[in-house]
Amino acid sequence: MTGQADYFGLDAYDQVDYQGSLSDYNFELQPNGRVRVFKGDGGFDILDSIEGIWFIGEGEWYSIADAIAGAAPPANISAGDVDAFAFAGQSNADGHFYNADGNNALPIGKDVFEAQILANSGFATTSINVAVGSSAASENSGPPGENWWNLGSNQPGPLLNNAVNTINQSLSSGQDLDGIIWAQGEAEAFSVLYSNNAYAATVEADFVSATTSIFAHLRANFGADLPIFIQEIGYYVAPDDATSSFNGFEVIRNAQLGIINADDNTYLAAQTAGLGQRDEVHFNTEAYGAIATSLANTAYAVIGSTP
Repeated sequence: MTGQADYFGLDAYDQVDYQGSLSDYNFELQPNGRVRVFKGDGGFDILDSIEGIWFIGEGEWYSIADAIAGAAPPANISAGDVDAFAFAGQSNADGHFYNADGNNALPIGKDVFEAQILANSGFATTSINVAVGSSAASENSGPPGENWWNLGSNQPGPLLNNAVNTINQSLSSGQDLDGIIWAQGEAEAFSVLYSNNAYAATVEADFVSATTSIFAHLRANFGADLPIFIQEIGYYVAPDDATSSFNGFEVIRNAQLGIINADDNTYLAAQTAGLGQRDEVHFNTEAYGAIATSLANTAYAVIGSTP
């Protein structure tokens, strides 16, 4: 991903200096309290415990609250830029499409995502669900046939072939796919938890290799610069019966960041720390709504800043 940095404040007052002026950036408060700063090159920074922002070109100082309130959104968006997104991966992608915890007072994630895209851009979007619960990135971490990529043959797995077909069938005349929402990695995280320490590195390497190949195949079908927006894997406390000393969810989160940092068109679009869950792995309806808002805002900022 282009131009990402993380800034963590340590003192009573911490400041980050940016080139240009406030209008060149979009500051967005995340559910976990961090601030994401979208930049004109399509990249973004993460700010944690930063109190002040200085804009060198403008010669002005802003508090972080004022920067969040006053940032201008991107403007170069047309209807065709946001008309269709596909949600892919495991059950925490599929979870955006139904209410699983009985909280019918809140909208499901898909509806929140679509409403936020409309609010940001003025244009409607379509969400396509191709996610499959319990699926693995490769054949090495999931049930037979429930994988997205075959590392052994270096070919798409059955789920990826099905997803490409479903997306093509779901696009209306004149529509194209504008982005992928990708939420996957729990299968590999559990493989790490219940393996030995030596195998953890193999699981991580397989995950990175398979996911990178999945993304390349999606771009071969839907455009070389197709943006992929990763939903961070959740947080899970390792159980007492885990056989590895590594927390598999931490391993996969780090692997996700590695994939993002190696790919200019892949973005960390939603962080999940501190969000509510309906069980040990899945989010509740309120959390899906917060995640969907972040996904939509990231997609809008990235697509709007792309020439």
